[in-house]
Amino acid sequence: MPRRPRHLAGSVAASAPAATGPAVGRARRQRPRHAATRAGRRRALPLSGLLLLVAVAASASNPPAPALAAPASLADCLARGGRTQVSGILRQAWRADRTPDDHTYDLRRATSIAYGRSSNYPLLFGKARAGTNLCVLGGHVIGQQSRALTYQAVYTRYNGDGMWVQGRGSYLVRGFRAENVEDGISLQGGDGDFAVVSGAYLSYVRDDCIENDHIVGGRVEDSLFDGCFMGISERPDADAPPSRAPAGETFTLDRTLIRIAPQANERAADGAGNGQLFKWSDAANRLVLRDSVFLVEEVPIRGYTPLAFPAGTSAQNVTLVWLGAGAYPGPLPRGVTVVRNRAVWDTARANWLVGHGYAAARPAPTRPATPQPSAKPTQAHGCKPDTHP
Repeated sequence: MPRRPRHLAGSVAASAPAATGPAVGRARRQRPRHAATRAGRRRALPLSGLLLLVAVAASASNPPAPALAAPASLADCLARGGRTQVSGILRQAWRADRTPDDHTYDLRRATSIAYGRSSNYPLLFGKARAGTNLCVLGGHVIGQQSRALTYQAVYTRYNGDGMWVQGRGSYLVRGFRAENVEDGISLQGGDGDFAVVSGAYLSYVRDDCIENDHIVGGRVEDSLFDGCFMGISERPDADAPPSRAPAGETFTLDRTLIRIAPQANERAADGAGNGQLFKWSDAANRLVLRDSVFLVEEVPIRGYTPLAFPAGTSAQNVTLVWLGAGAYPGPLPRGVTVVRNRAVWDTARANWLVGHGYAAARPAPTRPATPQPSAKPTQAHGCKPDTHP
């Protein structure tokens, strides 16, 4: 059974306007009086049928104006007439639950400090109604919870996303920055939708840098994910599995840098550990990798199995920096080269930061500080954080 498009999940689709013309299905066909006595003559077309033919002919000769082309760049997004600008310090969640078609949200001058205080979903787009060809530009989310919390404490108390976005058709998230959040960007949609994440900079992400558990086709390009517990997730929740991705649907990483970083975790023998590059499933898209660099510092908490790339992965000019003991302990697709020199990652990272207007900060330490034990939840400023989008 085809899966329901995710842009309708949790909402009631708007009903189409009622027809105002005659009800063709109820029109009575009457034989014209002038033909009643002439055997063999064709029946005249009733008035309702004539009206229907005229309407169909007019529709065919004057098709509706097409929507704007799918956004592909900053210039495409800024050239639109429909635009909402958001700026300043955002202390509460900023939501656009109903997004118009062909609309741009410009958050390049907005910084949210809501995560971990007033909401675990600080930026949200298209929850109730997802527009086609959406653009989201910029936005900077800084999680306010302690960075020393364990994975388990963060998951229990601050489970959320730096950005939750749902679009129809092809939609673009460009230049987003998030740090110290549970999941970086959560992509939503259905079969036939296509998400593009471009120029994103995510750091110290405590679970998935990209959560694509609704299995939307898409592409991540020209992005830096500097410190994920998990890289890309396409593993739906057990209580809501979608059908398999449509034949030929892919998820691509192009010119993307991902570092899988050990973080405070109660399940790790020494108190710190990491997940894997790809958290995949039988329902997932086919993975395509191009011109990218990945850094994995040690074996995941769950052992060697997660080090395998998803079956059917296509790779071209991909470098995997492996800093664990011995040879990389997982099978590799053709097109992936393993090196053991961390300078390869450090150079690629520094070049990306400078090229995107960020200071080339000193690389993060390999191991985190001593984990902070889990504590009873507290509410900052007397506000209860949102726990669902």
